[in-house]
Amino acid sequence: MKLLYMAALVLIYLGAGALGCRGRGAHAPPSVASPSPPAADTPSVRIWIAKDGKIELDGKPVELEAVGAELAELARRKGVVLYGRDAPEQEPHPNSTKVIELVAHNRLPIRLSTKRDFSDAVGPNGKLEQ
Repeated sequence: MKLLYMAALVLIYLGAGALGCRGRGAHAPPSVASPSPPAADTPSVRIWIAKDGKIELDGKPVELEAVGAELAELARRKGVVLYGRDAPEQEPHPNSTKVIELVAHNRLPIRLSTKRDFSDAVGPNGKLEQ
């Protein structure tokens, strides 16, 4: 359920915060990522947040600053983020929220995973895809 909450948070950031009225005309429609699944050759990163807030990027421990730089580069390459965290039934660690904010800031599509190996994902339709 918390993963759906995080997905809603991302959509709010994308719809209202990152793409809202700032720098756009009042009648310009926001550009929204395609709801279709990413192609096999789409660049991606895998981000997992441990219960204690430690961040893994593609299986390697990193600091929050490194995540920001990687996501900026991924946005340039029009990639997608695979994201998951330990204990989704509990309140997220502040690092989890910061990572989601970075994803939204970079206007990246995100796929949520409930498994640390990212073998599943919650798609844009809100349904679990395997």
